[in-house]
Amino acid sequence: MLKRHVLPAIAALALAAATTLLMPSHGKTSGWQNTFSPSLQGLTGSHPVGARRKILMDTSRRDPWAPARSRELMVDVHYPATRKSLPLEHYYLSNAATELGILEWAPKQEKRLGLVPNEVNWQFRTHGHEWAPVADGRYPVVILSAAPDRMRSSYRGLAEDLASHGYVVVSIDHPYDSAVVEFYPKRRVVEPEDATADVPRDVADETRVRDIEYVAAHLADIDAEVARAANLEQVGLLGWTGVGTPQLAQLSSIAGVHAIASVGALPSIVDSTAAGRIPVLMIAPERTLSRPVPGAWRALVGVRGTTARGLTDDGLVLAQIAAAYPRVAQAVEDEIGTAPAAEVAQSVHKYVRSFFDAWLRGGSDSTFKGSVPSGVTVEVSP
Repeated sequence: MLKRHVLPAIAALALAAATTLLMPSHGKTSGWQNTFSPSLQGLTGSHPVGARRKILMDTSRRDPWAPARSRELMVDVHYPATRKSLPLEHYYLSNAATELGILEWAPKQEKRLGLVPNEVNWQFRTHGHEWAPVADGRYPVVILSAAPDRMRSSYRGLAEDLASHGYVVVSIDHPYDSAVVEFYPKRRVVEPEDATADVPRDVADETRVRDIEYVAAHLADIDAEVARAANLEQVGLLGWTGVGTPQLAQLSSIAGVHAIASVGALPSIVDSTAAGRIPVLMIAPERTLSRPVPGAWRALVGVRGTTARGLTDDGLVLAQIAAAYPRVAQAVEDEIGTAPAAEVAQSVHKYVRSFFDAWLRGGSDSTFKGSVPSGVTVEVSP
């Protein structure tokens, strides 16, 4: 932000020191004004979590929504971190969203829910420590694709929790097909209405596939240190994974992919035949149906009383906002359903983690064959 006058050096240092002392901890970033700060669920794994961000540019193709530009992607990486020579407190806790992107997105969201501006701090702190050192070891990779009209921040809690269990999670925003994307640190914001060309859904889905393929092939370009810890022979796909679309076969053929987990982004009747013998997990509102695939491992986890958005971390965040401002409870219910959001989040995290443990680490699939939480149904075959 530009200022008309420059503070003297001593005053500036004093202001910085005071700001540091007042910096709130995780989930408590409402220190400077009377706003409500939501929080994500606590980590369930043993690793602290590191976080990094990167812009990727694929100069080999044009962006179908903006044909004058090469295709650019914004990604987050969450990974098992280590303290090494400095305490983790030395590394800044990451925000749920970046500033300019949320400034574009928040007014529309607040109007939709019936919130007054500044009632909610959308930049609340999460568990990731930015640029913390990468823990020694080799870790399976999960590539997380935000569903259409969602943002990668909608899956932040799930990504961080997986990282705490020893996964490298690369989360992708798909510009023009995500609600809003800020290319950080360029400070350029892209929304669907900024597109200069109309793109049909099948072309949008094909573009998503090519985005995911590019990320899978260029992990070293995102971050060399994280890439050295990433086991690219054990890769899982998460979020929007092409399940129920013609693109599923193409995604299933990406080198190293051994497991596909679709969360929320599903048609009402799912055909996952195109994935072949690759195991597929589908987590969806209970009304979703899945056609069995002979000889292939498939699991459909149905959650009663929720919506596709309610299955993401948005559900947990919006439920907390409704509790803080009861007047918006009905609008929130329309968005995420009636199921208890904390229980939904726990179930989603549990089944996603167990799925990848089984198929990327050689663990057991017993979680899918045991007792299930209230409001959840599990169909598994074979």
